[in-house]
Amino acid sequence: MEHEPESARGRAGVPREKYSYPAAGAGATDPPALHADGGVPPGRGPATRRIGALLLAAGGWLLLAPFALSYSAAVATASDVIAGGLLAAVALAALVAPARMRWLGLVAAALGAWVVLAPFVLFYAARTAGDDAVWNDLVVGTVVVVLGLFGALTRRRA
Repeated sequence: MEHEPESARGRAGVPREKYSYPAAGAGATDPPALHADGGVPPGRGPATRRIGALLLAAGGWLLLAPFALSYSAAVATASDVIAGGLLAAVALAALVAPARMRWLGLVAAALGAWVVLAPFVLFYAARTAGDDAVWNDLVVGTVVVVLGLFGALTRRRA
């Protein structure tokens, strides 16, 4: 019997099986969180997890910002709380979703675009010029757009 390297053996000394992805459309199930050889499947690498975590943090901030920054416009508070809750839900889904669900990044980018445009669409930029709500929405919304597009348009190479 040949001696196998330690990395080729799983728990209890049982040799690991290589995971192969089934053909597209063949009723394939989702791949495991990790390949049997210890690698990470495409789209589930550390960069993808970091983007999801940053989007989750941005969603949490949008939920809390109206209260932390004492927004003067009620419509700004409502917009940020709703957008923040939706963004947090999308970010959580992106963290646990299969790699093929890249469209969640586009949803996050669309929410970020709304956050950037909301001060002007809902007219609280003109009424509260210089207010923290406007600057917060412009900065956080831009970051969310960039992260969402990056997460949706990049693929980790296998």
